[in-house]
Amino acid sequence: MSGLGQFQASMGLAFGDYDRNGFPDLYVSHFTSDSNTLYKNLGPAGFTDATRETGLHHPTLPLLAFGTVMQDFNLDGWQDLFIANGHIDDWRERTGDQWYMKPQLFSFDGRRWNSCGDEAGEYFQHKYLGRAVATADYDRDGDLDLLVVHQNDPAALLQNNSERGNWLQFSFVGTFSNRNGIGVKVHLKQNGLELTQQLPGGSSYCASHQPTLVFGVGDSSEKCEIAITWPGGRHQEISGVPVNQVLTVLESDAKE
Repeated sequence: MSGLGQFQASMGLAFGDYDRNGFPDLYVSHFTSDSNTLYKNLGPAGFTDATRETGLHHPTLPLLAFGTVMQDFNLDGWQDLFIANGHIDDWRERTGDQWYMKPQLFSFDGRRWNSCGDEAGEYFQHKYLGRAVATADYDRDGDLDLLVVHQNDPAALLQNNSERGNWLQFSFVGTFSNRNGIGVKVHLKQNGLELTQQLPGGSSYCASHQPTLVFGVGDSSEKCEIAITWPGGRHQEISGVPVNQVLTVLESDAKE
């Protein structure tokens, strides 16, 4: 249900802390003539519909969205949104509505979401029946790439070649918790910047992501302070971590 009290279709789900307040927010994709909804997490006060105030209402109104992910694709320290669009019915002759639809990409500047699909590559210039979306660093260069499943067309593997900032990537090996560390929370501090991420068990739509967390820190190359809380409550801290590397974190190193 939206902030206006309207019932919504709710196909896809993105998960991430777009406003950097330490609480994970939710982005839910919906049907045509109803914009997707951004739920801002206020912590103990619950969630509020922040779609209109952040610029995400009108751009998604005419589209039918499925898979969606919230990640920092260019590693500037702010989250981005990818949305796969495509109608479920070919009503072009009856209503004039679109069937195949362009995907969308938005970047957050700390106040509003800005459409950036036109600058994101040839894929974003074409229309598809977009459905499932999964993220993974398939080329092992530190940033997250996208796999998009289409109806009636082959899947698309989108290699992320963004001009990007510095980064840290985490993978997890649970021993007391689940093996992939689903539910683990990582808090990063670097030179006044604080970022929090949590590894979800499932998001997007009909897809499973590589179980990693990727933090972008922009232009800063200062070392980072890392605090990790595992689902079972074990805690560990790692100090003086250099940027631009992949870390594998073992729960067996954590303290109760």
